[in-house]
Amino acid sequence: LGQAVVVGYLIDYFHDGGKGGIGYLWAGTLALLGFITTFCDTIHFETYRKGIQLRLGMMYAIYSKATMLPSVQGTAPPRGKIINLASNDSERLCMASLYA
Repeated sequence: LGQAVVVGYLIDYFHDGGKGGIGYLWAGTLALLGFITTFCDTIHFETYRKGIQLRLGMMYAIYSKATMLPSVQGTAPPRGKIINLASNDSERLCMASLYA
């Protein structure tokens, strides 16, 4: 949002004839906001990546544990059902990493 406001001020500067040094201020502010946005996106990517790694580890642990459990009725539970349960439970870890 800040970049859009600064671009508006920069356009107004050029629309009014571009006199004075305030244009350099708006251009520098725009560059600084671009750098800050890039830095924040990098941090967001890293936390999301860690969340995905936690999710995969949790899915593996749940799946391997569920396949070793003895069945109640003598038949093993369907593997698709185990994967679905593990995926639903571990998705919370991925989403929690975004807001932590």
